[in-house]
Amino acid sequence: MKKLDAEVREILKARHERAVKVAEQNLAVARNNKLFKQVEEKQGELCFEIANLIADGKDVSLLNDELKKIRKEREKILKEIGLSEKDLLPNFTCKKCLDTGKNGCKCAKKIKSLLLLKKCNLGQKLEDFKEAKRTTKTFSLALDKLQQWAEKFPEVKHSSIFISGQTGTGKTFLSRCIIKKLLEREFFVLYTTAFSLNQQFLLYIKDESALEDVLNCDLLVVDDLGTEPILNNVTLNYLYLTLNERAVRGKSTLINSNLGAEEILDRYGERIFSRIFNKRDGLAIKLEGEDLRLKK
Repeated sequence: MKKLDAEVREILKARHERAVKVAEQNLAVARNNKLFKQVEEKQGELCFEIANLIADGKDVSLLNDELKKIRKEREKILKEIGLSEKDLLPNFTCKKCLDTGKNGCKCAKKIKSLLLLKKCNLGQKLEDFKEAKRTTKTFSLALDKLQQWAEKFPEVKHSSIFISGQTGTGKTFLSRCIIKKLLEREFFVLYTTAFSLNQQFLLYIKDESALEDVLNCDLLVVDDLGTEPILNNVTLNYLYLTLNERAVRGKSTLINSNLGAEEILDRYGERIFSRIFNKRDGLAIKLEGEDLRLKK
């Protein structure tokens, strides 16, 4: 994760420097034009004169009128050389943090989400709710419910979602739709398989920072719960820790599984079962039907 954070900083730094460089190059092109350079110098002198008069409490209305004329002349010259005033300023990708990622700006979280998804082979193309075919009644109902959830996030009633169903009934598709929607809204989404999450638990034993993003991301998506091995004193303990801690922090978790409620109870025990199927803030969706992929 530390390497990932460094990669995010490098991407933001490159964006910032690129925007500044382009603006500087455009300004250099403009200043190669003698008329523009003359007008720019005249504008600078006039602005300095106006500032001094204002400090002395004198009227500057006539000078302001002259300044407006100079600015129009400057715009005209720029247009003739194929530029505009905007081209002389850095065009940062993020207007809020100016591509610095400072103060926990959402753009940094979005970059991190995309990098993580790419490493999980999910970053190439994510499905959209609009692309969904209403194949079954349960899938159609789930589609509407989860689309509304993604649009209202994080102001949602259900912070925990559990989607169950046999292979190919649409669990992963719906998850990817939610991921895409939240990424578009610049939330920090972390996708992981249950197996990979298990590996993070092992790392956490030696390094507490191993679960930092798992616990702090806006949405944690755990795919294929039930396919991972149950490691003694690791899997059950840290899975509960993760689910409970995220609930305490007000973070949302989405879990996909081929297992039903009773199978979850048998495999993971009552503590984890009660956290996943929490009636107060949990939403359980069961998809029914045949493997949709076999019908394509």
